[in-house]
Amino acid sequence: MISEKERNRVRKVRLHEAAEEFAEKVEKYVSIVEVNLVGSHASEDPYPNDIDLALFVEDFNEFSSIAKSARQISSRYHGWEVFVFTTEQEYMGRICHHKKCPSKSFDCSTPKCGDIAHLKVDKDFRFDLHSFLISPYEVLFARGDKSLFEIWREHLNIRSTRMYEILKPAKKVCIECGRTFTFSVAEQKIYQKRGFSPPKRCERCRHLKNLG
Repeated sequence: MISEKERNRVRKVRLHEAAEEFAEKVEKYVSIVEVNLVGSHASEDPYPNDIDLALFVEDFNEFSSIAKSARQISSRYHGWEVFVFTTEQEYMGRICHHKKCPSKSFDCSTPKCGDIAHLKVDKDFRFDLHSFLISPYEVLFARGDKSLFEIWREHLNIRSTRMYEILKPAKKVCIECGRTFTFSVAEQKIYQKRGFSPPKRCERCRHLKNLG
């Protein structure tokens, strides 16, 4: 039986391959200046949640084709975000997951969303520049001699990199049936993200409790 650690190691390799494939696909577009992998997946965290990419563009003339290449990441993994910046270091938004722009999604009613086709503007999302720039990062493609991401960090005198907590699978005892169950790293991250306390019951007892 494959351990959770091995499953996540294989998963991390697969996600990295998906990010590299995207970078290789968009290299051909002259408007693309740089692609960076950022966040937990660029760190030593063996259990990254998703794929976060930083994309620097000179203009948006080829953006629909670039967005299509981003959506193709979903053939490997659905949890991805591509943050878009101009070469003047202005945050513009994220690439939309929808094939059509505008789609029938409620999100499309957000002011400025879709002003540039396939560029999503989320009214509930507040971009935190400092948190973004202190994230671990890996340059997947850069047209210039030096990374724009690195130049931006140096300009703002950012020299440290955020450390991610390395979680491990936890063994817990169910308060209902007394069986020992594993609280996986993936579940821990979901619970942390949603602000939930760790589960006191195993998955079976949680299911029975929800059934009433």
